[in-house]
Formats: sequence, C-alpha cells, structure tokens
Amino acid sequence: MHRRLLPRAPWMFLLLACLTALSGCSSYQLRGVVIEGAMPRVEVVSASDARLKQGMLVADAAVEVVVDPNDMRPVRLAPIASDLDGSFSLPVDVTGAGLLEYEIRVVATKPGYQTAVATLPMPGSGSRLLITLTPGRDSYRPSTDILRETQQAGEALGR
Repeated sequence: MHRRLLPRAPWMFLLLACLTALSGCSSYQLRGVVIEGAMPRVEVVSASDARLKQGMLVADAAVEVVVDPNDMRPVRLAPIASDLDGSFSLPVDVTGAGLLEYEIRVVATKPGYQTAVATLPMPGSGSRLLITLTPGRDSYRPSTDILRETQQAGEALGR
C-alpha cells in the first residue's frame, strides 16, 4: 500500500513562495547612516547598533552602490544622498536581494570629507550600513576599469 505523507498543495505553495521571493518581487531596501568620525570606512552593523543614532550625522553625502562589482555584469544602483539625519534607504532591484548572498561596493563622498570605500557582503534586512566620513582633503581616485572602458568604447562605435 502506497501512502502519501503530505498533500501536494502545501508543497506547491512553498515552491511558489520561494520562486516569488527569488524573482525580485520583494522590495529590499539597503539602509544605513552616514556619520562623521576619525577614519573613513563602511561597515555592516546590527539595526539596533547605538552608533546609528549617535555622533555627528552627515547630511547630503552621496552614496553609490554596485552589486557584484567583480562580476562580468555588475549592477550599478542609482546614487542617493543621505537625509538631514544622515540616513539613507536605497531600493535594490536585484533578484533575491536580502535573501541571497551578494557582494556590494560602496563609495560615499561629500565635499570637504575623505571618501569612504569598501567592498563587503550585502547586509540582510536586520542589518544596516554604517558609513563614516572624515573631514579633510580627499585623495580618493577611482580605479580604472579597463573592461568597462572597452565596453563603453564598443557601444560608442556601434552607434
């Protein structure tokens, strides 16, 4: 005698829920705060970390994020500026964002401050980015991306 352990309906529902979550239907937001500190850096912290609400908050800092920066086709998200309270919330329209493991490259700038740059794992929904900018002369120069320049030159020739 053959017996089914579970009816098909719950399994189908679970499969559908997983596919929906992985298809990018979720509205994952990369959240964080920009503060002033002694050394420029970007780090992932718990959403309850006290440093997110302390110190000198930096408004109007430009935050740029690239998902999978070392991939053949990195995804550049629209730049965003931190609010008056130093906070920012950036929508990430990448399949599985917040669920799957992605690497991100974060560059935060503001005139009069040194740039903070880091490549790190994309934080989950219970974590935040804590970006520290240091007052002073900025010496940051983005690295040359030969592959990107070649791609851009090819697109220009194809027009």
